[in-house]
Amino acid sequence: MFQHIRRFFLFVLISLVLASRTALCAESPKGNISIDDKSLKDVPEPIKCYSFLGDITGDKEMPVGLAVQLCAGTKNAKTTLFCYKMAFGALELNRGLAIELCGEGRKLQ
Repeated sequence: MFQHIRRFFLFVLISLVLASRTALCAESPKGNISIDDKSLKDVPEPIKCYSFLGDITGDKEMPVGLAVQLCAGTKNAKTTLFCYKMAFGALELNRGLAIELCGEGRKLQ
């Protein structure tokens, strides 16, 4: 029973984040849930990517459009977010270039 309530709460939370048109505020709305949490196994990777963007990358000011561009089509949210964190933080690329380097949504053919 608790798992069903937890999944419902997570679904509502993710829906609110997407509907609010903000790419995650400074405080984490997820509490103790990590991107590896077993309760998230049914959540699509792009949604996980978008939801955990600020927590993993530290970039809590990213505009919604860029967050969607980074996470669209990702097959592994954790890998995408760590790539972005390294490109934006350690390599000091601007957001656009870091997204171009790490995002899977728009690959050149």
